Amino acid sequence: MALLHKSFQAPPTPLTDERKAEFCALLLQHGNVATCCALVGISTTTLYRHKEKDPEFAAAFEEARERWRDTLRTEAVRRGRDGVLRDVRFQGEVVGQERVYSDRLLEVSLKANCPEHRESVHVDATIAGTVGVLLVTGTAADAAAWRDAANSRRVEASHREEDDRGGTAE
Repeated sequence: MALLHKSFQAPPTPLTDERKAEFCALLLQHGNVATCCALVGISTTTLYRHKEKDPEFAAAFEEARERWRDTLRTEAVRRGRDGVLRDVRFQGEVVGQERVYSDRLLEVSLKANCPEHRESVHVDATIAGTVGVLLVTGTAADAAAWRDAANSRRVEASHREEDDRGGTAE
């Protein structure tokens, strides 16, 4: 459904309990908050303000979102497991259909639901002593220029520390 440009939309109307229920029902169908707001004639700002102030609406909103996510999960598994029919064309004419499966959707579903299929990175680090962070602002064209800028700032910081202590930097 195409949405009208903001300048052509009617001014927002109050978000009543009935319209909150309508919004949640639309969210189950469309899954997109901005689209559903436009369909009930409210801004996203109004929506989120009501969500903050009305715990019952916030719960209904989250329930609708979770049910939409369930719909997406179900569809992803269906497309990965059962596939979808696509037309086969020859010289511009449909001559049959083929079932196409989505390995990628099935892979993502496996990673989301089966820990043994997730990619994991184990980092084991021990830090001893004092750790400092050097923040280099701006951009550098290449690694050498970045290193030169970092060294320059490191020297400047060293001089400032010496000045603060009343000494001189070498």
